[in-house]
Amino acid sequence: MIEQLEEFAGEKLSEEWIRGVVRKCNNMAELHNEFWEMHKAKPGPVLNIFGVDLIVMRASLWGRQEGIDCLEKMVDVTKKRWKNKEYTAHEEVLRLYWTYIYWRFDLYLAGWSRGEYRS
Repeated sequence: MIEQLEEFAGEKLSEEWIRGVVRKCNNMAELHNEFWEMHKAKPGPVLNIFGVDLIVMRASLWGRQEGIDCLEKMVDVTKKRWKNKEYTAHEEVLRLYWTYIYWRFDLYLAGWSRGEYRS
């Protein structure tokens, strides 16, 4: 498997480095689960911007120390808000979760700038 990863990455990888990344991914998965449980609370203590942050982390920071640091902060902030009963809205009428809208826009522009979408 390491040989296949090295071919894909185009560089030599060590088993210890891969183990470290997997440990960080597992750490992030535990933090994500803890965060998601708090996200289920009604009313919700999770800041709205954290939804976007989570998507970005899943796409580009999973398995990196920066992602762990950010997710730990999100969990800490949400725990504090939950404990202090600081809610985004004290009475929820509707909880809406939009995803990928900005990704499509950004990816379209990135492709357009490379000439992929020009006729």
